[in-house]
Amino acid sequence: MFLIYSVMGALLYTGGDILGKYWALNDKLSYFIVGLILYSAGGALMFLAIKEDSLTMALLVMPSLAITLSLIAGYYVFGERISSLQYAAALVILLAVVILMWNPKL
Repeated sequence: MFLIYSVMGALLYTGGDILGKYWALNDKLSYFIVGLILYSAGGALMFLAIKEDSLTMALLVMPSLAITLSLIAGYYVFGERISSLQYAAALVILLAVVILMWNPKL
């Protein structure tokens, strides 16, 4: 369940990021409010992930996934340019998550 909570929480955080960017571009209060709701729901899933595993695992896995998903969303939704350094960082982050999930008790 830990991985399910983490992935779902990361998706909600990313949805909040996307709506935050829409709010920044359009200055519509509805984007701001719904974005905060998504962040709050992601935080609730973070608590559930902590319940399933440790605080450190939850704080390493969920935000890392959210960063990577936000990078992808920036590219596909907003047409933002992704630098080679950003690609490399995303790969390192995903590799770290895979290593942590492979043997999370290290």
